[in-house]
Amino acid sequence: MKRTSVLYCGIFVALLIMIGHGNMSSGAENPITNQFRIPAGEAANYIHTVIRTNRTVYTKHVVEWLQENAVVAPAEQWEEQNALPLPAQMLLYSGLVAAETGSGVSYRLASLWPIYPKNGPATDFERKGLEAVAKDPDQPYTGMVKRGPHHVFQAIYSDRAVSNVCVSCHNGHERSPRRDYKLNDVMGGIILSFPVDESADKLWVNPETVADYIYSVIHADRAVYARLVVDRLQQKGVVFADEDWKRKKALPLPAQMLLYAGQLASEANDGVSYRLASLWPMYPKNGPATDFEREGLEAVAKDPDQPYTGMVKQGPHHVFQAVYSDRAVSTVCVSCHNGHELSPRRDYKLNDVMGGIILRFPINRE
Repeated sequence: MKRTSVLYCGIFVALLIMIGHGNMSSGAENPITNQFRIPAGEAANYIHTVIRTNRTVYTKHVVEWLQENAVVAPAEQWEEQNALPLPAQMLLYSGLVAAETGSGVSYRLASLWPIYPKNGPATDFERKGLEAVAKDPDQPYTGMVKRGPHHVFQAIYSDRAVSNVCVSCHNGHERSPRRDYKLNDVMGGIILSFPVDESADKLWVNPETVADYIYSVIHADRAVYARLVVDRLQQKGVVFADEDWKRKKALPLPAQMLLYAGQLASEANDGVSYRLASLWPMYPKNGPATDFEREGLEAVAKDPDQPYTGMVKQGPHHVFQAVYSDRAVSTVCVSCHNGHELSPRRDYKLNDVMGGIILRFPINRE
């Protein structure tokens, strides 16, 4: 993962410093899996599932929950108002951070009816794609596009009004060109881009690279939530994060947010799943479930910058697995684990490896 030299504002400098040098794969193919490839469209579906579930969980478990309980509301000017970032803003920030990680994946929101011109289609391909998903929301619009001297695969997925927060914001905004949205209406699209291999007249991505793309999204979303929501609002005394967040009308912990998003992703039909696990879990269910997971957690504890990867066969299908190190990205993570009555380890420091993010998705032989 590369460091960036120029960012849009101090927020993203802080986010990248917090993320630090990450643990993307080196790009070399594993001899065990180099006979396998994932079609670009299928890889895009995996990545989109993670983007969509992260956004849904933030909207439902944070924005709607805290607003309904009169704790704190979302606002476009969230910094000045000590408020929650809007769901669309969280996706924007996550996409910016993920694009800076060096994995090659990027994503953003766009619309045919943008509140701000910068969020409209930037190319003919994007315009055609947004028009297509507005007509058929269940079918992504895909193709190859040129970016500088290189070609990348691009997929546009419909972006629906998943919450009344989305509806009320767009219908009531003074700059909105459209004010008739209803819940579940298509408001625009999520535009996803990443490099692919071109061979045998098909577009492929190797499993290690797909895992890197997915991990970039998970890690960026978690870092943005921990920094821009949890750390900021706790420091200002607005609301605090707590394991028992529902009863206490608090923020879910960053680890809980990842857990909820992973559970929601596993309910999708594409087969991608992810979860947190640790060699020092507070709850046994969060320990390694297989020898592979234990070996992977031991490996990333020793070498946090290198994911541990492999493949297993489940019935007639092959499943790719990857374990990435999970660091203490926030003081909330440190204080929770060091102070929890069930914690078997109480000496964590900021940026320490606390466990691993375990990814799985199906693959097929070429």
